[in-house]
Amino acid sequence: LWDARAGEKLRIFKGHTRWVRSVAFSPDGKYVLTGSADKTAVLWDAQTGEEIHKFQGDSPVYSVAFGPDGRLIALALDNGSVELWQLERSQG
Repeated sequence: LWDARAGEKLRIFKGHTRWVRSVAFSPDGKYVLTGSADKTAVLWDAQTGEEIHKFQGDSPVYSVAFGPDGRLIALALDNGSVELWQLERSQG
């Protein structure tokens, strides 16, 4: 994560075992969602870089997105399917 104005690195999100293909911020900016070739999507706390939840799939994750209210996420998979997940109230 970089500060765009200052051009400084703020933090690194570590946890995927293969390349990251997609990144999205929640509508409120509190969370970051990443999708990877390791067949996972990870929800991170944007402030701390802490992993909040890992979504394990059956196929590499090609793209990730949040719904408009931040409560629903979509994962586009390499097998041609899309998975929808609802976040718990304490998340997103």
